[in-house]
Amino acid sequence: MKDKSTIVLDYYEGAYGPTIRIDVQSVGALVKIKDFIQQLAESRISSINLTEAEGIKAAGFSKIIFEVSLDNKAEEKLLLRKNGSEGIIINWAMFPASWERVHGLVSGLLECGCPAHQYLTKEGVDNVIVELAFME
Repeated sequence: MKDKSTIVLDYYEGAYGPTIRIDVQSVGALVKIKDFIQQLAESRISSINLTEAEGIKAAGFSKIIFEVSLDNKAEEKLLLRKNGSEGIIINWAMFPASWERVHGLVSGLLECGCPAHQYLTKEGVDNVIVELAFME
């Protein structure tokens, strides 16, 4: 990847099932992801379609939407939907406290400052694995 500020989102069938890899190659790009997640954790925004954000390139799906679930009766979930001509749409809804957990994982990558990755979802719980890779 030549432009290190571009965030690349890739969806594929991995060894452990459907996988989304968020590939960042610079501190600035990682801070951008961290800021999106922080806004969700603090409920400053209710959702974000990452495929529409500036500086993000997506492959393998048409939309990925991160959203805050405020309904106590709702379940947290990562959904993979195939909607005909729209292609694959991924919707990840979590409570603010869960977005805060993910924010902590992303902050850990920033603190390390070295090539590393974090799994943002829980294997065996969520139906899609989300991996955030930093400078790998």
